[in-house]
Amino acid sequence: EYDGDLMRDVAILETGVGGPGVDAVSLAYGRYLAAPEPPLPVTLRVVASNLTSGNFQAYEAPGVRILDGLDPDIALMQEFNVGGNTPAELRAFVDAAFGPQFGFSRESGVQIPNGVVSRYPIVAAGSWDDPQVGNRDFAWARIDIPGPRDLWAVSVHLLTSSASNRDLEAKALVAEVQKVVPAGDYLVIGGDLNSGSRT
Repeated sequence: EYDGDLMRDVAILETGVGGPGVDAVSLAYGRYLAAPEPPLPVTLRVVASNLTSGNFQAYEAPGVRILDGLDPDIALMQEFNVGGNTPAELRAFVDAAFGPQFGFSRESGVQIPNGVVSRYPIVAAGSWDDPQVGNRDFAWARIDIPGPRDLWAVSVHLLTSSASNRDLEAKALVAEVQKVVPAGDYLVIGGDLNSGSRT
């Protein structure tokens, strides 16, 4: 379920596809504090965030304030750069924008990484190749939300160049989801879709 108060370009889907387990885990940081599990069903607030400012495609004070005000449970992050991207700087950003109880995963080795920030424990994370672009991929995290099923959160940042390129990116993403996400788990895909159309 979701509460209908989400930023643009977020789709919540329930997948019915199956596949093998997860291959690799990317750079992930987080502290998971024990908290009582809320009663079911749980409403999750999911936001997509490409809120960088300044000249360096990096998160600064305005983005921190917006994310803090939105109070999401899960954030699908684009252009997830903070300062020099040290573990301490990334952790301090997450603490300020979301809270110290949040964990996160983030691509490494790319110019404008995608990532996922979560109130609930991230049990696995990684990235799938975006064959149309070299400076980012599709970042995913498997999240242990309350209840018997996990949530797979996928952060994407599609190209602005053309609808045909975005179509190829979407097909590559669907192929990865079909290979990896277990039948019965939940799936949310969102991010900067760079689409002028809302249909």
